Amino acid sequence: MKQLLVLHGALGAQQQFEELKTLLGNECTVHTLNFEGHGGRASNEPFSMELFVQNVRDYLTENKLSSCSVFGYSMGG
Repeated sequence: MKQLLVLHGALGAQQQFEELKTLLGNECTVHTLNFEGHGGRASNEPFSMELFVQNVRDYLTENKLSSCSVFGYSMGG
């Protein structure tokens, strides 16, 4: 099955995509994550694009996703 990683914008959270996950569930596996400091995920680091890129890299590694499509809006784009 196709894999899709959806990234939220600034001050957003992965919970925003629950309906999208349901709508696309027959087409692909939809993955979401909370960037550090968002959606209740703690962070001791200052916000930076480097931090958020590392969050994505960590998610891909932890979930063994060697390739996937990515969609993001605002900061997540």
